[in-house]
Amino acid sequence: MDNNFLQNFIQMRAGLRREEPVVNHRSVKNGARPMPEPHGITLQTIIEDLPDKKTVLEYFRQRIKEFDEDE
Repeated sequence: MDNNFLQNFIQMRAGLRREEPVVNHRSVKNGARPMPEPHGITLQTIIEDLPDKKTVLEYFRQRIKEFDEDE
């Protein structure tokens, strides 16, 4: 090939195909625990059922309250 740009481009693309090293994700051990879903409405029901604004705001107020209590 006579085109230097094309050769560099092909080499760059070949370098992108290399496998990236596997990252070992450690689990969190600092006392963090998943938040329990509140009773009644859940994030899934908000997404799927599209309830009214009052219901959605109440859900988020409850979640904020739970986060504040956890600290």
